[in-house]
Amino acid sequence: DLDYLKNVDAIFASEFSRAVMTAIPLSEITERSIQITNAFNERLRRSSQQFEIPSDFRMRQMYNIDYKLPDGESRRDVCSRFNNGIIQILKKYSGKQIVIFTHKTAITMFLMQYCEYKIKQDVYLIHKERMIFEGKWDGSPEIFKVVFHDQQVVNIEKMNNLCFDS
Repeated sequence: DLDYLKNVDAIFASEFSRAVMTAIPLSEITERSIQITNAFNERLRRSSQQFEIPSDFRMRQMYNIDYKLPDGESRRDVCSRFNNGIIQILKKYSGKQIVIFTHKTAITMFLMQYCEYKIKQDVYLIHKERMIFEGKWDGSPEIFKVVFHDQQVVNIEKMNNLCFDS
């Protein structure tokens, strides 16, 4: 049951079209506009003929918070950008229900700050001794409910996959 998604106060999405497109059904249901920001974009990973992207690039970033390609972003960089976006939202919408549409790598890096994690073929996230993500992205948008109090994360849980019934 995704009724809790119908009572949102604000909707944010990264600048990438797939995040905006995923946010549209919720925007229509709630009659809330989508606020687009680069704070929640996927990590920068510019590539050119000068820089070949290693096949294990994503895993290197998971193991090393400062690893990045030239002109790209490290996990630390992504978290800093993402955290700044969250702080701005929390200041403006304190006590409100906010939905953010972002990307697999960006949200994983954000959540890794607050979870224990194991790295196997992908990242497994554990919060308060509960497995909240088992490293499997099934192609459907994943929903993570992150509860803040005084700009501090107090709880994280994985919710049901996103689908809307009109």
